[in-house]
Amino acid sequence: MFRKTVSLLLALVLLCACLPALALSGSKSTKDMTQVVGGSVNTPAVVVQPQLTATAQGVLHDITAIVAAGGTAASYFAGKATNPAGAPSFMGPTGDSTNAELQLSELVSLGAYNLEGATGSFVSTIGFATEYQAGQNVVVCLGYKGPDGSLIWTTLEVVVVGGMLQITFPVALLKEAGSDMVLAVLSN
Repeated sequence: MFRKTVSLLLALVLLCACLPALALSGSKSTKDMTQVVGGSVNTPAVVVQPQLTATAQGVLHDITAIVAAGGTAASYFAGKATNPAGAPSFMGPTGDSTNAELQLSELVSLGAYNLEGATGSFVSTIGFATEYQAGQNVVVCLGYKGPDGSLIWTTLEVVVVGGMLQITFPVALLKEAGSDMVLAVLSN
């Protein structure tokens, strides 16, 4: 009887010792790690989906395979991403691989809302688990399935503000992309 009591007390002490550590560590759900700031009811908006879609899971699988084979996450996007004016590129102005060593920081599925009648572009501030620094090299790519089912990637304009990313989303691109979009953030 005495051994059972001592064992029970020891287990209780160990559990109590671990509780503060568990309370300090945040959960790892997408809802906890991402936030979209700003916007109003009638303006265009993007929303981070709570789980990766099948498309995003496929991208993650492909990138993982490339990295496992000795490549980089950036090499997955380098030949695929188009770079509109103002958006960063994976290749520098002289053709050097300026962003070739960037690592995948975030990969999320996106939804877009209130696009009806909207034109131009809008800026959305998104906070991730990673806190980005001013001056840090960050490239954001938006991917979606084209008419033939292949993924189309476009780099977007991004600015780091207060650890979060202010991303410029062209409305026409979001309308073309539809509801199954993948947002990839690469950084150094």
